[in-house]
Amino acid sequence: MELPRPPWFDPAFAALLARTDLPSGLADDAFRDLLHGRVDDVLAAAFVTALRMKGESPAEIAAAARGLREQMIRLVPVSGPVTPMSIGSLDCAVARTGANSVPAIAPRRT
Repeated sequence: MELPRPPWFDPAFAALLARTDLPSGLADDAFRDLLHGRVDDVLAAAFVTALRMKGESPAEIAAAARGLREQMIRLVPVSGPVTPMSIGSLDCAVARTGANSVPAIAPRRT
């Protein structure tokens, strides 16, 4: 399914082709939409390719980091005893804190 062309795409793509750094707001909009999956695959590929060909500026990298931070899921640190367990091909540790159990799962190392 083709997604609608985002309003920031044409000015951002033109700036990148002209080897001009993206303004902060434009970069924020671009990375936010890219990370939310609101950009068609072909347009996303064209954008990131043009960005890479121009070379990412510190401000553009910061915009990408802000977009990633908006998408991240915050994990609550666990304190207390940890019980190692195995579930199928996964190793995990369950930290028990009162009535709550919080699993930390990682692929089993072979």
